[in-house]
Amino acid sequence: MRVLIVDDHADTADAMQILLARAGYDVRVAYSGAEAISVAGQFRPDLAILDILLSDMNGYDLAPRLRAVTGEHGLRLIALSCFDEVARKPISGTELQRMLRRFGPQ
Repeated sequence: MRVLIVDDHADTADAMQILLARAGYDVRVAYSGAEAISVAGQFRPDLAILDILLSDMNGYDLAPRLRAVTGEHGLRLIALSCFDEVARKPISGTELQRMLRRFGPQ
């Protein structure tokens, strides 16, 4: 699997790259949104791990641009965030309650 890591914190990106490469993944790193778009067009990743808060754009704006440059082959995305949880929309009531239970009494 080809994986693109996008994070403007170089230590984080480089550590993930080492970890995933050792696990057998074909990995590239980009340290900005603009660099990610360029790399993705050539590398055509199967999966991209995106920091949500980049120095030049946010991950929410970057995601559709990466999907556009990689074409129709089904790019999957993972968001990295400093938040304790990130939910995918639409979220079910069951999933929301599961998340809430992690942070306090029921």
